[in-house]
Amino acid sequence: MTNFALNLSAADIANLSAYLESLPRSENLHEASDDADAEEAGHAAYQQCASCHGPNAEGAEALGAPPLRGLNAWYFKKQLNDFRSGIRGYSATDTFAESMRAIAQSIDTKETADAIAAYLHIIER
Repeated sequence: MTNFALNLSAADIANLSAYLESLPRSENLHEASDDADAEEAGHAAYQQCASCHGPNAEGAEALGAPPLRGLNAWYFKKQLNDFRSGIRGYSATDTFAESMRAIAQSIDTKETADAIAAYLHIIER
């Protein structure tokens, strides 16, 4: 993706952004539950993310923490696994990513990752 993005002009990026913004959102892209128990479990699990990504997953640019709300569950879990395994966050000079890698390693069960992913979908609404 990086190599592709490096070849985009400012006009290409603007056009691509406008096109993506125009696409309808599809609820079936998320693996989430509307169940109140799932929301409560997800909210509790998300608290370890909130200090950087914000209480409503809005992100914090100063901390290098992007918004998480609205992410597809599969994408969130893939990035979490990439940080956990060292595919992301491996550079000692990238302190933001190094912090994220440590947090990702603390989310050590599939159930916790699933709960956070579901919560990110719930708070999107």
